[in-house]
Amino acid sequence: FFSIRAYAEGMIKRDLTIRVKTVGLDGKDSNMKFLELDEMKKLESYAYDRYLENDAFLAMIISIHTGLRFGEVAALRQSDIDYQHKELSVTKTIDMYGNERKPQTKNSIRKIKIDDTLLDTLKLIETVDDDYMVKSNAQRVTWYIHSATKELGIKNVTFHALRHSHASYLTSRGIAIQYVSERLGHADVSITQQVYSHLLKSLRDQEEDKTIFLLNAL
Repeated sequence: FFSIRAYAEGMIKRDLTIRVKTVGLDGKDSNMKFLELDEMKKLESYAYDRYLENDAFLAMIISIHTGLRFGEVAALRQSDIDYQHKELSVTKTIDMYGNERKPQTKNSIRKIKIDDTLLDTLKLIETVDDDYMVKSNAQRVTWYIHSATKELGIKNVTFHALRHSHASYLTSRGIAIQYVSERLGHADVSITQQVYSHLLKSLRDQEEDKTIFLLNAL
């Protein structure tokens, strides 16, 4: 497991497990790792009704709109938001012990474009001395996600699934996988391709059908 994580984060140059065959139970179904568009919209709307009173919901909104990891969301300050150029800078993360540190790979340090809806939301967040915009820890945010999904009657997911939901939405709408990979801060585009292989196959099938249609029309 460590070598897989180390390769994904760019700490080593070669995946040491590439020839290893594993046996056991099947993993969680791929569609359980992200919310469908209608589910994502329901959770987003639910969060927008509550984020000014509870920053756990602000964390959900940020991840839905940016695909940031929880540690990256937790490390955000107002000074990381460029309202003029509509960009968000990811330069640090909060680890599981609550300590601020630099991201492990250069790819994780990035600037991403953000939409007007999120910009308007972030403008309303007041902090003292440029403190963190989200102070809730991962366990607290996860509890509220579980509570919200149960109340809404939608798929029960983890916070990380919001990152997958963001990427899956963009990928399913035809956004280039290279850009999605950069936006997520993946160490290598092959990681993005592996994680979202099920969606990429679906898009490939669509492109194949369109290709045959065009060729038949010659």
